[in-house]
Amino acid sequence: MKDKIGTLEARKHERLLEAVQQRLDANTEAMRQHRETVEHPFGTIRLAWERRNS
Repeated sequence: MKDKIGTLEARKHERLLEAVQQRLDANTEAMRQHRETVEHPFGTIRLAWERRNS
C-alpha cells in the first residue's frame, strides 16, 4: 500500500515539475539573474556555517 501512495505523489507533482522546467528553459536570462542574485549569498552563508560547525 505504501508503494502505491509514493507513486501517486510522484505523479501528482509531475505536471507542476514539467511546467516549471518549461518556464526555466524558455527564460534562461531570468535563471542567470536568479543565480547571480540569490544563490551566491546562500552559498556564502552555507560555507560560513560549515566552517563554524566542522
